[in-house]
Amino acid sequence: MRLRLGPLVSERTEQHTAAFALMNDASSSCSLSGYPTLKLFDANGKVLAFAYGHRGDQMITSAAPTVVRVPAGGSAYFELNKNASVSFTRRIAREIRVSLPGEAGSLSLRLPRYPLIDYCPAGDPGDGITLSPIEPTLDATECRSQRACGPGIGRVALAGRLPSAGLFLVTFPEQAAKTITVEHVDPSGVRWKRLPFPLAYYLMDLSIGPKGLYAGTAVIKRFTNVPDVLLCIDPETLAVRARASFPARIATLEVADRMWASIGDGRVVRLDPTTLHVIASRRLLSASSVAMQGLGLSKPAFGLGNLSTTATRDQTERDPIRRTFCAE
Repeated sequence: MRLRLGPLVSERTEQHTAAFALMNDASSSCSLSGYPTLKLFDANGKVLAFAYGHRGDQMITSAAPTVVRVPAGGSAYFELNKNASVSFTRRIAREIRVSLPGEAGSLSLRLPRYPLIDYCPAGDPGDGITLSPIEPTLDATECRSQRACGPGIGRVALAGRLPSAGLFLVTFPEQAAKTITVEHVDPSGVRWKRLPFPLAYYLMDLSIGPKGLYAGTAVIKRFTNVPDVLLCIDPETLAVRARASFPARIATLEVADRMWASIGDGRVVRLDPTTLHVIASRRLLSASSVAMQGLGLSKPAFGLGNLSTTATRDQTERDPIRRTFCAE
C-alpha cells in the first residue's frame, strides 16, 4: 500500500482540508475498513499534538465506516479537515504518517506547503482535526450537505475553578454554534444554562473571580469584522450579568475585588468586575507594533504586588521585552 496526496479541495470559509489516496500496489486486491490513525510532524520532526475526531464537520462526512475493497492497482481515500488557527503560528505539518486499521507499520509522506495544515495548541479553534473513514471514492469522504455533517471536534472550550464554588465549564460543540452552555459542577451535582451568543466559536479566555465568570473572545477580524466581547456571567444564576465590547482580543485576571485585562490592541485596562466599565487604561505596545510586527500582550499575571504581561508574537515565542507595572 502506498500513500499519496490527493487533489486540492475547494474549502468552506476558515477550513483547511487535505485529501489522501491509499494506492494498492500489490498484485492482489485487499479490503480496508475503519479510520486511519495519523501522526503529523513539523519541519523539525516534532509531533503536532492535534486532537482527532470522527464525527464529521463542514467538510468531512459523518458516515460510519464500511468495508472498502481495493483492487490491485486501485485506490481508497480519506480526508482530514481542521479549522483555521486563530493564533499566529509558524508550525506547519510537513510530514504525515498513517497507520491503517488492522495493519502493522505506517505509511509516510512528505507534505508540501499546501494544502495548509497549521498547528496551534489546545484551546485554539484550530487545535483539532476531523478524519473521514476510509472510502472507495473521494466524493464519499466529503460532506455533501449545505449544512455541517457533524460537530467536528467536540470540546470543552473553557474551564475554570473557584475554590469556594467548584468547577465551571463553558462549552460549544461546533463552529457554527450561536449559543454557549455554562455548567457548574460541585459535589451536589451539575447545573447548566444555555445562553445565546453569536460569537461562541471565538471564545478563547475564561477567568473567575468572586463577582463572576468572565469569558472573552478573540475574533478573527479577516473573517468576522466585529468587536470582541467580554461577558460577565453570574456564578449563581449562570445568566449574563454584563457585557462589554473591545476593539481586539481580551484576556482577564481577577485578584480579590480587582480586575484587569490585556487587550489585543496593546493596552492593559482595569475594569469594574460587576459592570465591566473601564476604570483605567495604559498602552504598553504602540499601534504600529501591533499592526506591523504582529505583537500582542499575554494574559495578565499578578505577583508580589505587581501586575505583569509579556509582549508576544505567537503562542510559542516570547518577545524579549517584558513590561511590568504596579497594580496599585
